Amino acid sequence: MPITQDLRKTVVDLTETKPVYAVAGFGDLAVHTMRQAGEKLRALRVEPKELQDRATERVEAVRTAVGELPDTAQARAHELVGQVEETYDELAARGQKLIKRIRREPAVKDAVHQVKVAEAKAKAAGTTARKQAARTRTSAKATGTTARTSAAHTRSAAKAAGTSARKAAEKTVTAVEVAAEQVGA
Repeated sequence: MPITQDLRKTVVDLTETKPVYAVAGFGDLAVHTMRQAGEKLRALRVEPKELQDRATERVEAVRTAVGELPDTAQARAHELVGQVEETYDELAARGQKLIKRIRREPAVKDAVHQVKVAEAKAKAAGTTARKQAARTRTSAKATGTTARTSAAHTRSAAKAAGTSARKAAEKTVTAVEVAAEQVGA
């Protein structure tokens, strides 16, 4: 399998999974929450006396809650399991939306186009190399010395074509990463 097809399959496999969507959704939610928290902190201004009264009330509430802790803990554990599953699904959905939005970005579309162009060039280089190898085999039957020289040139050209295709694929991957970072920023 050519490196570009393998790379494309890996990227698709990685970005089409629920855990990846969940991580992307979590990151998006974290940014959103931090922005809201900053706004709320700026709005809060509390007097020391008010803080002392709140602390006293909380101490009394904690004393009461300690007695009810075993029953409360078990009920809360069951509730949290359900919330975790629900939150995971919500984060996965949010991440999936984010990834779809990123894929619609012009920079990402351009990067995908570059990958396709690089893949086509790599395929053409491979076809050219195979055809040249066939010609070389025919010439080798006619003249051994000429064939050895021609084969050496062909190997060099095939290696250069492979190196060129690999470098093009690497540049494309880098372009995709940069575009994804730009979209995420």
